[in-house]
Amino acid sequence: MSKKSKVQTFIETEIKPRADAIQKEHDQQLPRLKALGQHLGKAMDTKDSSVSAALLKLYLKTGEPEFVLARDLVARASSLMATLEKLPAADSAEDFKAIEEMTKKLSALEGKLKRNFAELKAGQDRVNDAMKRSEKDGSDFAEEWAVMESAVEKHLASAKSRREQTNQLVTKAYQAVAARDEAGFAKLLAQSAKLRQGSPTQAEVEQQFKAFCAKSKASGLSKNAQDQLARDLPGLRKSLDEAANAEDANEGNYNDIKALKVKPLDPKKAAALLKIPAKYTDQFKRALGLVEPSKVEYALDILVERMIGDGIKWKSKGKDMVAALKKADLL
Repeated sequence: MSKKSKVQTFIETEIKPRADAIQKEHDQQLPRLKALGQHLGKAMDTKDSSVSAALLKLYLKTGEPEFVLARDLVARASSLMATLEKLPAADSAEDFKAIEEMTKKLSALEGKLKRNFAELKAGQDRVNDAMKRSEKDGSDFAEEWAVMESAVEKHLASAKSRREQTNQLVTKAYQAVAARDEAGFAKLLAQSAKLRQGSPTQAEVEQQFKAFCAKSKASGLSKNAQDQLARDLPGLRKSLDEAANAEDANEGNYNDIKALKVKPLDPKKAAALLKIPAKYTDQFKRALGLVEPSKVEYALDILVERMIGDGIKWKSKGKDMVAALKKADLL
């Protein structure tokens, strides 16, 4: 038995296995392509154009991996043929025979794969044409119309709802500043920041509406539907303008709150004003640190009771002390 040449060995170990793998993948793909073709054919025969278009989109999406595989098989076969063509000229009859047989096999496989891919792309084109025909009845645009109306309605409701909330936050923010409630004010500012802009934003909904209006010029709607759309568009525009005003108010409320500053307490000045003995400074500071005025008054009343109990003559009650501090803008 004669020893195989490098050319023969290369063909048997490198080219043939790769060619067999391509052939195997192609054979395994054919039943899937047949099933896909049957689904697409039935979808194109469906009388309801909306259903037909939806099914065609679904089947095309499902079949996309098959189109990619068919393309890749062609590319792999073509690359393998190029490798075969780069082999050196045959030095013997055996080398020539091996190259010849593999050339025939690869050529036949490559031709079959190319025809298969071409047929797939032609079928894909027929499906796309069918979907375009189904779009001409305006059903797809009718869906966009409904989505656009819903988007504007939801956006307006959101903007108005957030405007009510941010209006309340402004009132609460002024109250927090007046009460020198730094922690409470910080929470209100954070809440306002979240409510200042909706999702989607005004700009995003405006862009969606602009694209919708542009597309409406070739919607494929019936004459009556086109007339109704012409009546509806000004109303949608008015709702968007109303939403824009609400969004401006939300932004303004946020900026108003952000501009506020909580004036820090000055316990030393407050204690000096009321002439609180140094012994009771810490308890006095804790009383002033309370947020609600009624709690501050109660805490100061307890402080007064302690001072009187220690023999200190003190006439002012917590209510009077709070009033004096507020008058001096120290509380």
